[in-house]
Amino acid sequence: MKIEYNKKGVSYSRRGYYRKAVDEFEKAIKLDPNFSVAYNNLGTALCKIALEESPLVDFRQVATHESDKSATINQEGIQLAKKSCYDGAIEKFEYALELDDWFSPARYNLGICCFLRGRLKEASYCFQKYGSHHPNDMASVYNLRKVNLRFKLYYRALSAFTTAIDLDPEDPSPYANTAIPLVGLQMYDEAERYVNKALDLNPKLSSAHGNKGYVYMEQKEWAEAISHFTRALKLDPKSVELWNNLGICHARIGQYRVAMRALKKASSLDNKNEAVFKNREAVRNLLHRKLFGAGAVGRYLGIVGAESNYNSLVFV
Repeated sequence: MKIEYNKKGVSYSRRGYYRKAVDEFEKAIKLDPNFSVAYNNLGTALCKIALEESPLVDFRQVATHESDKSATINQEGIQLAKKSCYDGAIEKFEYALELDDWFSPARYNLGICCFLRGRLKEASYCFQKYGSHHPNDMASVYNLRKVNLRFKLYYRALSAFTTAIDLDPEDPSPYANTAIPLVGLQMYDEAERYVNKALDLNPKLSSAHGNKGYVYMEQKEWAEAISHFTRALKLDPKSVELWNNLGICHARIGQYRVAMRALKKASSLDNKNEAVFKNREAVRNLLHRKLFGAGAVGRYLGIVGAESNYNSLVFV
């Protein structure tokens, strides 16, 4: 019966019904507390749920005046954030707060962008500090709850993966997957240690190479990320997520033509993937900007994908 619960959970996961999948994997584990594969699958489903948890995007803005520098910078940050340029927006909001640490709209907006970039600790701090001055702002309360829920899901996933490792220390998949919640908790050294252990056990495990690329990607080490995504794609050439991530990394270092080829490949595998479509549009505009300048056709739209498509979690 435990096998059936596990199979049903995998079926739900493949269709995107991760909460139903969690229920099935937990049923399998209840029948057999030593069922390592179910723990691994449970952790993967929990990570997927965590990545689905997103903030209420409702940027705070005020009327700007020439003398109100923080408000002006805050507005610039909002415009960048609306184009999915979250890193640039974060810089703007941080600058606004350097000018005026009491300028709460920038604090709230910084929390949203940090959450969207997976910087949960910073997002939590922003919403807590904002909430101390605006306790009746229910959007802030909602977003703080979302941050805490994602933290909780990552810790639950981490527990599931480490249990799978304890039960079957020779299976490389849980080691590789443990990197995902660790990166979500910004524990990069630990994430790399686990994924290296997976590669020691199986140097040809595509998810391990992909997740190692993810670890480097989140630290903006683009060249290293490209190397591992490329290795992963040699082993799993039909992974949309890997092609998408490879395209993003090439774009980050200005290799727009190479990025376009990777993203076109991702589109050919899944022509309905919204993140890939947006990334193609962004890179196309970046290429136009490089060739023709920052005119109308060269506008910078930003690159999306970090929230939902950097992962290469693989079900066993």
